Amino acid sequence: MDIRDGYIWDAVFDQGLWFLLIVGLLLLLLPTTAAVGKYIAIGAAIGLVLTQGRAKKGIFSKFFSGLLSLYNITGIFSDVLSYSRLFALGLSSAIIGMVFNILASMLTGAWYSIVFAVAIFVVGHVFNILINLLGAFVHTSRLQYIEFFGKFFEGGGHTFTPLTIKTKYIDLTN
Repeated sequence: MDIRDGYIWDAVFDQGLWFLLIVGLLLLLLPTTAAVGKYIAIGAAIGLVLTQGRAKKGIFSKFFSGLLSLYNITGIFSDVLSYSRLFALGLSSAIIGMVFNILASMLTGAWYSIVFAVAIFVVGHVFNILINLLGAFVHTSRLQYIEFFGKFFEGGGHTFTPLTIKTKYIDLTN
């Protein structure tokens, strides 16, 4: 959005350096790229400290504002953990499905036990699918509308009125 609005250097300093810092930290996790990741992360962190306080007056104010901006990394990790919750929901759905499969497979032998096994299988999986559809809807809606809506929403535009009569060129009278 900064590039679109013509603030190219703001985009480089405010978003580009954060991307570099995150990439550098992710590269630290792999042994083969840890050395490169260390230099990328350190360089990006230094760049953030030097550029994030550029709107402040005074050199100490600029420096400490830039230094405190590194604290925003906790917000980024919080967003990652929020998406990890969705991963945990999917994983728990798979485990619950496996439990219903095991319960249904334990009933073997007489003809009526097969009826109970099919009932456990069908009812269990339908319940699992329904409860996880609800959970996925609630958690993704919370992510979009509570956590990320304020980060990307820009006001403006016109009122959404889909079922109104458009009377731009005609006048309606009773």
